[in-house]
Amino acid sequence: MTWMVGGRVRHTVRPEWGQGSIRAVGPADRLTVYFANVGEMLLTPRFLVEVTGAEAEKPFFMPRAGKRKSAAPRGNIADYKKVFLEQFPRGFRDPAFLDQERTYKLEARDLLVTSLSAKEFRALEKSGEHAAVCKLARAVISKTNLVFSHEQMKLSNGLKGAEAQPRFSASLYLLLHGNTPFEERFTGFADALSEIGAAKWTIATYFPFLMMPEEHLFLKPNIAKLMADVCRVELNYRPEPNWLTYQCLLRLAAQLFEDLEDLKPKDMIDVQSFMWCVAR
Repeated sequence: MTWMVGGRVRHTVRPEWGQGSIRAVGPADRLTVYFANVGEMLLTPRFLVEVTGAEAEKPFFMPRAGKRKSAAPRGNIADYKKVFLEQFPRGFRDPAFLDQERTYKLEARDLLVTSLSAKEFRALEKSGEHAAVCKLARAVISKTNLVFSHEQMKLSNGLKGAEAQPRFSASLYLLLHGNTPFEERFTGFADALSEIGAAKWTIATYFPFLMMPEEHLFLKPNIAKLMADVCRVELNYRPEPNWLTYQCLLRLAAQLFEDLEDLKPKDMIDVQSFMWCVAR
């Protein structure tokens, strides 16, 4: 199929992205597509289908293309794949990769899923065991090296006061098990962290990353900013946790997952590990 600028498309695997409009056609059929719900993405047409008929005639609004100021990318994704494969020749299936990068994160996930499952969490909340929830949350964080020790200390200090524990506990429950839009849940948790002086990206993104690794990504600022430039994705980074930056991070995650398709990543744990291994 011949793809044309201005053509309307949908992504068959990500229907929640909404309708897209092709902004540019690059080499090897790489398409720049602006999707109504997630913004601009650079991707292959493998999972795209053309939108035709009355649906294609509906008004579609896009921001004006413009230059954005950012650091010059250091290489491209193909270069970083080579760096990754030099470390782990068998890619995400390499025994060294599993041992160094994946296994311990899965162990932390197992601890989170079992100790703060919806059932266990509800029982602790119902009995007012907010301190126990905070203790379990800190134990899950300390299970990995993803959150720096000084950031863990900020969380621990913020949760020392008994008045802070119910708010943190309730917002964490909603983040992990709520049924309201994720934007609302993420923002509520970020606000709770801000109130206790622990508003760090690593803490804000750690729990959804482990609980829902199929769709959520852990944000380490410097690495995320570098990979966003490499992939030409606007991160809209701000130091304090906020929904706009996190939404852009999810776009970056989706694009990286597709770019790494030949290495067969299982989930965002593999994507995060790739980012860490090639960009640190």
